[in-house]
Amino acid sequence: MEDLLQQDLRRDPRVLAYVAAHPKVSLARAAGDLDLLPQKVEASVARLVAAGLLMHTGEEEPVRTYTCA
Repeated sequence: MEDLLQQDLRRDPRVLAYVAAHPKVSLARAAGDLDLLPQKVEASVARLVAAGLLMHTGEEEPVRTYTCA
């Protein structure tokens, strides 16, 4: 179980760097470009949002997108 947690935490900086380089990116696009499962990217993004490192870029858009805080 701990190995899975470590894998998740190692993925977070990769996701953060990707979003920093691609503002207003969707989860689906990030997952495809990073060759990760959408659920894994979603979990990383949720942790990064909770940590205040990422934020939603607007609810009025048809697809929720993210950018660095």
